[in-house]
Amino acid sequence: MKVSPDLAPSDFRLFSHLKKFLAGQQFASDDEIKVNVQNWFRSQADEFYEA
Repeated sequence: MKVSPDLAPSDFRLFSHLKKFLAGQQFASDDEIKVNVQNWFRSQADEFYEA
């Protein structure tokens, strides 16, 4: 797996949580996905983002 130089290793931890949140969900449009992902990130406590 290639690792993007734009992402810190701690960023990858966020993706596993997001993947669990999105698992099994179906979306009617790309915009619906964007809104749900944005809302999920906003709903996380500040401590979630501390490495």
